[in-house]
Amino acid sequence: MLAVALRERRVPASSRRVTFRWGGEAVLAPTTARRAAAFRWGWGGGGAVPGRIGNLRAGQHMNQIKKRKMKKGCKLKMRNATILQLLTEKTGPPKQNTDCTAAAQRQSNNYAKTALEHYNKDENNKTQYRLIKALKSCAIQTNESYGHVNFVASSSDSKEEFFFAEVCYDPESNGLVPTCMVSLEENNRIGGLLGIGFVGCPDLLNPPIDDNHCYACDDSVKHPIDGTLFNAGHVAATGFYTSF
Repeated sequence: MLAVALRERRVPASSRRVTFRWGGEAVLAPTTARRAAAFRWGWGGGGAVPGRIGNLRAGQHMNQIKKRKMKKGCKLKMRNATILQLLTEKTGPPKQNTDCTAAAQRQSNNYAKTALEHYNKDENNKTQYRLIKALKSCAIQTNESYGHVNFVASSSDSKEEFFFAEVCYDPESNGLVPTCMVSLEENNRIGGLLGIGFVGCPDLLNPPIDDNHCYACDDSVKHPIDGTLFNAGHVAATGFYTSF
């Protein structure tokens, strides 16, 4: 085999011009085409023409590769869309804050059951109530832990009634103790004032007290108009309570 040395001259980036030592010169196809051709060339059967892949130009070959990739991508997207449709048909669309909603309902159930059990155990209360549904509750954290809750209950000889109850955490028994449970007629309910405007508190050591309203619950939790029936929530200052 005759070894030859090639000497390159500067030519445009799209091609290469080479000069042979014994004379003569040639222009090589762009690098991409040469690589594609080298990959597909067979070294027998008459060889191939530089810049071609068999009878197909390199550019056309690359276009076919792109088309095959696009077709494959479309099939993948269609398959994923079909899977998603099957999942949503069986389970419905994703629900946000499912865990928080379930936790809030467990809290309401716990407060309502605690209040009713305490009421029903009192021998002085002749009427026994059973829980129909716990509605809305609020946990109140200060130096003590309280909870306010609304629920619907009924007795064997009465219609369903709307109740408000307050429970307090007792560290000695490590449990909840009811401090108030009262049935509320429609005209005897008032919502909490949490988030209703801004109430400043210039002196935290002597905060303003409003015995008629609760500033720890929002309007969705209904309280008795007579605020002296419950203990927590009477500090009239925005941001004083941590509630959830």
